[in-house]
Order: sequence, then C-alpha cells, then structure tokens
Amino acid sequence: MRARKRGRGGAGALLAVLVLSLCFLLTGGQTVTTTTISVYPPNPIEGGNVSLIPKVVPAKTNSCRWFRGAEATANTIFIYYFYPSPTPTPGTNYTGRETMDSTCSLHITNLAGNYSGTYMFSLEIIGGIIEGKVELLVSEPVSDISITSTPSTIVEDALVTLNCTAAKGTEVSYFWSKGDQVLESDDRVYLSDDNRNITFNTTVREDSGNYTCYANNSFSNSSSTYILNVYYGPDPVVIEPRQQLYLADTSLNLSCWADSDPPATYTWYFNNDSLPIGNGSLFVIPVLSMNNSGTYHCNASNADTGHSSDGSVQIVVLEPVSDISITSTPSTIVEDALVTLNCTAAKGTEVSYFWSKGDQVLESDDRVYLSDDNRNITFNTTVREDSGNYTCYANNSFSNSSSTYILNVYYGPSDVFISPNTTYYKTGSSLNLSCTAVSNPPANYTWRFNNETHDGSNWEIDILTVSHSGKYICEAFNEETGLNQSHFLEIKVLEHLDPPVLTPDSYLPLEKENVTLKCNTSSSAAVSWQKDGKDELPGNAALSENNRTLTLSGFTQKDNGTYTCVASNPRFTAPSNPSVLSMAYGPNNVKINSTRNLTVGLDSTVSLVCSADSNPEAQFRWFVNNTAVTVTKATYNIASVTWGNAGEYRCQANNSRTNLTGTYTVTIIVQVEKPDNPDNPGGLSGGAIAGIVIGCLAAVILIAGLVYYICTKTSVGRTERHASNGTVPSAPGHNQGATDSKPRTGDEDVQYSTLAFNASHPPQPAPVAGQPPDGATIYSEIRKK
Repeated sequence: MRARKRGRGGAGALLAVLVLSLCFLLTGGQTVTTTTISVYPPNPIEGGNVSLIPKVVPAKTNSCRWFRGAEATANTIFIYYFYPSPTPTPGTNYTGRETMDSTCSLHITNLAGNYSGTYMFSLEIIGGIIEGKVELLVSEPVSDISITSTPSTIVEDALVTLNCTAAKGTEVSYFWSKGDQVLESDDRVYLSDDNRNITFNTTVREDSGNYTCYANNSFSNSSSTYILNVYYGPDPVVIEPRQQLYLADTSLNLSCWADSDPPATYTWYFNNDSLPIGNGSLFVIPVLSMNNSGTYHCNASNADTGHSSDGSVQIVVLEPVSDISITSTPSTIVEDALVTLNCTAAKGTEVSYFWSKGDQVLESDDRVYLSDDNRNITFNTTVREDSGNYTCYANNSFSNSSSTYILNVYYGPSDVFISPNTTYYKTGSSLNLSCTAVSNPPANYTWRFNNETHDGSNWEIDILTVSHSGKYICEAFNEETGLNQSHFLEIKVLEHLDPPVLTPDSYLPLEKENVTLKCNTSSSAAVSWQKDGKDELPGNAALSENNRTLTLSGFTQKDNGTYTCVASNPRFTAPSNPSVLSMAYGPNNVKINSTRNLTVGLDSTVSLVCSADSNPEAQFRWFVNNTAVTVTKATYNIASVTWGNAGEYRCQANNSRTNLTGTYTVTIIVQVEKPDNPDNPGGLSGGAIAGIVIGCLAAVILIAGLVYYICTKTSVGRTERHASNGTVPSAPGHNQGATDSKPRTGDEDVQYSTLAFNASHPPQPAPVAGQPPDGATIYSEIRKK
C-alpha cells in the first residue's frame, strides 16, 4: 500500500517537471538576423515614387515595422500586423505619402528632398527578428539653365566666352551643340574641363548661330539655347551693274552692296567731290546726258564694327544704236533642219555684233556657225535643245542695243507612254488610262481597243468586266512635224477573291491522330499555307487536292499552332479564317494542396484544392472513404470539422477528350485541438511569453493540488472498494465524455486522468459527442503489474 502511494506521488512530480520544461522551451530567447533592402527605382527623384523592398520576408510573420531614422517609436512610419488579420497601421512619422503591403515593402509617392535619410526595417517572426537598414537619397533634377556671353556684344576676330550654369541640380554634367552638331574643342574653339565654358579664339562670322547647353545628371536633363550673333564687315563693296557704256536718254540704276552684319549704311560720291550725292544702296539717274559721264564712288560703313569699305565704277554716256531686228530662215523650224538667224541694226554707225543664248555668249562649234561679222548664226542641223531665247547685241564705240528672238524647234512625237503601267485590275473597278508623248507642239492622241476608237489623251471605263481585257493602243501625232508614234498596254481584268473558308476553325487532336484541314476557295485561285504567320509547315504536313487539303500525320504537341490558307491570283491575295490546333492531353500531375496525411482540429476549416495539367481543362469528382459525393468542383471545403470528417479524400480528374482519369488521395485525421503549425516551431512574441509564464505558475499550483487530491481520493476509494466487493466507478477523464469507462477484469483500480491547460483558453466542459478515433488523444495510464 505504501509503494502504491509513492508511485502516485512520483507521477504527479513527473507531470510537473514536463510542464515546466515545456514552459522553458516556449520562452526560449529570440535571435536577430539582418536582411538587405532594395531601392526601386535605384535613383529616386524629387516628385517621383520609390519602393523599399526587403529581400527576405518569411511566409509566417507576426508583424513588420518601418522607421524613418533611428529605430524608435517616435520614428515609426508603419506597422503591419499579420494576425489575427492583415492590418497596416500608420505610425507617428507617417506623412500620408507612404503605403505598405503584405510583402512588408514600403512605397512612398511624390518624393520631396527632405525624404532623404536612413530607413530602418524590423520583421518579427516566431523565433526571432529580422532587421534591415537602407539609405535613401532623393536627388534634385536639373533646371534653370542660363547662358551668358563675355563680352555681350561680339565682333569678328574677338576673344569670346560663353558660360553655362544650372541653378538647380545634383552632380550636373554639361555638353554643347551648335544646331544639331555636338561641339568639341579644336584649334580655335576651346571647351573648359567641365564643359561649362566655350571660348572662341578668335571669332569668325560663321560662329553665328544657336548654341544649346545641355545639363544633365543620371535621372534628369535640361537645356537652354543662346543666339550668338557675330558682327562683321563691311566686306569689299560690289557695285552693279559693272557696265560702263550707257546710252543717252536712258536711265542709270546703280546698286551698292557689301556683306555686313548688321547691314552697312551706304553713301554715294561723284568723281572727287567731298559732298555726297546720295544715300542708300541704290543710286538712280532717270535720264542720262553726256554730263553724267564720270566715276561714281560708294562708301559702306558698319557702326557696330567701326569699319568701312569703298568701291567705284566708271560710267561713259554715248549716243545709241537702235532698231535691231532678227529674222529666221526658214520661218518654221523642225528638228534636223538647216536654219539661219540674221541680226540687223537699222540705225548706228560702225556697229559690231555678238550673240547670246540666255546668259551664255555664243561661239562657233562643230554644229553652230557664226558669220565673220557675227550678224548671222547658222544651225547645221537643229536639235530640240536649240530652242530658247537668242539675243543679238549691236554696239559701236559709244552705244549699243539688242534684240531677242524666240527660237522654237518642233520635234516629236517620241517616247509615247501609257500610265498607270498596271496590267491587272479587279472586276467592278474603274480604268483611267493616260497617254503622253514627248512632242513640240503637244501631240494629238487616238486610242484603239478591238474595234473601238477614242480621241484624246485619256481613256476611262467606269466599271470593268472580264470583257475589257485586251490590248489598248495609243497613237500620238504631231501636225507640225507630220510624225506619229504608238504604244500599247495589255490589260487583264481578274475576278475578286473572297477570303477562303478553312475548316475546322478549331480542333483538339489526340496524340498521333491524323488531322485534315480543308481550304474552300475559288477554283481559279492558287493556295498556299501558313503556320503561326510563317510559310513553314511541319515536316509531317502533306498537301493534296491542288493544295486545298492539308493533312498532319501523327499529330504531336510541336504541331500545335494557328493554321491559315491563303488564296491568290496575279492581282489579289486573300487569307482565310484561322484554324487553331491544340493537342489534347492529360490529366497529368493530379494533386491536392495538402500533405498525404492532414491532421486538423475540431471546428477548424479545411479547403482541399485539386489541380491537374490537362487540355481541355479537367472535370473533377470527389470521393470520401471511397463513396462519391456531390462536389464536382476543384475545391472541396469543410466549414467546421467534426469527428465524422475523418477519413480518406480522393480527387478524381477526368479529361472528356482523352477519356483519361487521374486521382490523388489525402487522409484527414481529426483530433480535439488543432495541432501546432509545424512551420512555426520558433519563439513567441513578448505577450505570448508572459501569458505562458503566468499559465505555468498556475499549472504548478494546480498539479500540487491534484496530486494531493489523487492520493486522498485513492485512500477513500480503496475503502469504498473493499466495502463494495472492489467495484468502483472510474472517474471521468477530461476527454472521456459523460459515460465512465469500466476497468477490465483483473486490473487494479487505476484511474485515467488528463490535464489540459491553456493560458488564453481555460478548461472547458467535456464534450457530449462520441469518443475520438484511435490516435486522436493520448492518455496517461498508471497500472500495477
């Protein structure tokens, strides 16, 4: 009897030691690790957005926090609690521009310069803490570019410097361009080491232009343009015309010009007089007399450069030669003819002659001859290029005159051409042909088609039919030369092609099946095939029935794709509707999102999701303990687990095209409480640890009382058993239910007891439901051998 008492006391002590050991394991110390944080984009700019992304965020996380600056409560931006439900909570350092998501990434919008600094990250997981730190630099974009010139007024041959400055910007770089040409240093133009200054040593007028300074950094750029105007001149004066001999009673119009920037001012002088006779670039004498002969001087000056330039011309006024006439022999001139032009001055003495065509002085060559006195010009023979304005100049020692004759050489027709030079047309369209020929004067045109004729350079047909196919002849005729020439164009009117119809438009072949595609189109069209927009067909493709049937032998997945047939004739091309072929397969890789043996607690929620690789998509059925249920979706849900939900769950996936079936089975084991998540074996939060410590102390007190109770109850029970022939009802355990368990024959009066304690959930009354299945609850038993 004393030995039995010691055994029961030892069991109580052993249970206390186990509970205390569990408490110390649960309250074990937390570990701290570090992680890196990515900044995206890497170089955030003012006014832009940025995301701070931790590299490591475990799937099972209690909470995560962000701090701006040191890790302190006053610097908290956001706290994200994952349990009992995901909750982002702003902190005291929250500005309204930050957001945080379930990956613990911090997002900041509309960045300002004062957002630069250190950002701290803390992630609390079961068993430890993950920390990280990152420096954020918000850069200022380049802006307010200004360009200055030294000196401000620039003249040719001066030393000039252009300076470029960006009023705002971080780590600014510079470069220059003139127009669209990037500037580099040469033997006259120098760029400073930082490219902010351009120095011209010395300036030339060609330096004038638009100079653009570009300022940029790694994320922004700006520019400004400076108009550089180099003042120069005036250059040597040019007086026009350079003609020295003028006729009496005619006008004198002299023009003075010198290249200058800004434009020069002009003053005219006559002979050696010191007083000017006129201002401005033009000097005019309406009616010349003999007294106007002399030297005319022009002075050009530039006030900005301080320079001036002079020029002069000698003018002689003479009596005129007049009444110049030109005649042609013959009067009508055709190509390849012998033609002579004669020039005569009706008035004037000792007249000399010369000719020009346009502004080109004429001289004799191997086809054009000038007479000894230059009065006659003879063409042997004429060509069409001889047409033009011929001027005869007559002059003597004191006068000159001229006359112009328009020589028109008739030629052609030649090079007859019909446009558009298009052969193929579709029925129902219009035809508009135009005929042209090289001819002077312009040719007359006549069209011929079959037995039809038509006058004019154009032939139009509003609606074409196949009967309009044939040869269209255009004949050009020149009435002056008496010549004609013709040209023809072959026209073919073709039937318009409608898009072919390709059948079937979609199909799911079985592996190794022979697949046939039919292309229905006009019998006159040629047919070609494409796969996925390319002209290459698989090696197992065979064409038949004038390319209108495509057969794919032994279909495999490499034959998957979009097939089209294309009908064409010399004028039209028409693609068919697409036919999509995708090989049927599966179901393969049938699986459920669970381990093979799933242990769950009473009243918990279970969602089994079945998946399979299949084309077309698989159809699903569920079996519970080999019995089909009504669930035909991929997901099988149990809203609240009971003892009756324990057993084998099988998902069956079926492909209606391949008639194949695949299965996957999991076993659900139900126990009183939901088991600990094996993915979270680590430490607890501070609040949980405090609760466990308090609970453990209460458990020690309860165990001490329970040990005392067991010892006392056993003594009383033994007395009662002796008084009732040894039959004593068993005390119900915590998980036994309302019905007592009877000790087996020959067993001592050993009782079962279960102690369940939870700091946050006090002990509940025993459920009335049936006993859990084998393995659901583990009992402690003390039995005398």
